[in-house]
Amino acid sequence: MYRFKKIEHLDIPLTVAYQIASDIEKYHEFIHGMKPVDVLSKGDDFITVALSSRTLGGKVQMTAQFEKNMSIHFKQDKGPFNELSGYWNFNNNGEGVSVIFSMVMNHKSFIVNKVLQVLGSRLCNQVIKDFKKRVEEIVER
Repeated sequence: MYRFKKIEHLDIPLTVAYQIASDIEKYHEFIHGMKPVDVLSKGDDFITVALSSRTLGGKVQMTAQFEKNMSIHFKQDKGPFNELSGYWNFNNNGEGVSVIFSMVMNHKSFIVNKVLQVLGSRLCNQVIKDFKKRVEEIVER
């Protein structure tokens, strides 16, 4: 099992950070290795998608629950993991926003779990880096 958690402090409005993270349908536009998602169902406070990337080891169906401008919690419904879950949390910090990104990954394959222990931090840090780059692009517009 692999666990990751990182806090980033950004000098942007909370609403901008939340909007970028909650726009799961566009993750493929800015997260390295992500392929376009298929939206399976969508409501005011949730989205269920099927997605894949070079690093996930297969197609994953997951549901994200939204608490507007506060958090996004996601969990695999079907896929190659025994557990794949995590969250984005957003908090005003006076000068901008604190963003917490957390993931738990436990793949069904022993070998993939070993790879996650070695490369998991790099993969999750890449998601944060891509997110921050997207934030910069949006803020500059």
